[in-house]
Amino acid sequence: MPKRRIFTIGFELPGDDFEYVPFDSDQSLLDTDIVLFEVGFGDHYPTGSYQGERLFDHQDSVRVAQNLQHWRAELAAATNAGKLVIVFLVKPLSYFRYTGEQQISGTGRSRVRTDIVSRVESYEAVPYVVSAEAKSGREVQLTKDATYLAPYWNFSSILHTKPLLTGNLLIRYSLQRRRTRRLVLQYRGSTMKKSSPKKMKRKKR
Repeated sequence: MPKRRIFTIGFELPGDDFEYVPFDSDQSLLDTDIVLFEVGFGDHYPTGSYQGERLFDHQDSVRVAQNLQHWRAELAAATNAGKLVIVFLVKPLSYFRYTGEQQISGTGRSRVRTDIVSRVESYEAVPYVVSAEAKSGREVQLTKDATYLAPYWNFSSILHTKPLLTGNLLIRYSLQRRRTRRLVLQYRGSTMKKSSPKKMKRKKR
């Protein structure tokens, strides 16, 4: 039996069984058998601010939007192709990014150029998820049905932080908290419309 290819996206795992794929990569997920995907923005970090919240610079704004769109499409394609796709549900991240659009108002010396910004969320990369809300807790452990997560479990912050998701989700039990089971993953291959993020204006100084 040929060895299965396993891609890890957003994080690395020790050993020769896993192939690390950078978040900025345009890699197709149809080239692998199993996908391990950790939600996030890769190596991109917001350095600016907008109304007291963090804002990606112009260059990272472009890359972040491209990456989220790419992985959303690839995860959906891999799922529809029958690949095993495992998404690790870490803490949701929500920042602002430049859309590339500008608005000009006024005339002459009073002319003002305004950059348009929009909220960007890390879970936009996951198909069929409409929203994600951060929840925290420490009394979480793997169930016997989730032994395939064991190598990752020891390296992950998922033990302390979980998201509450809404969307067209098929939930699989993989974690438990004392007597109450907790939810991790997974989604079924059907489509769902996602509302466009609200655009806002940021004036240039």
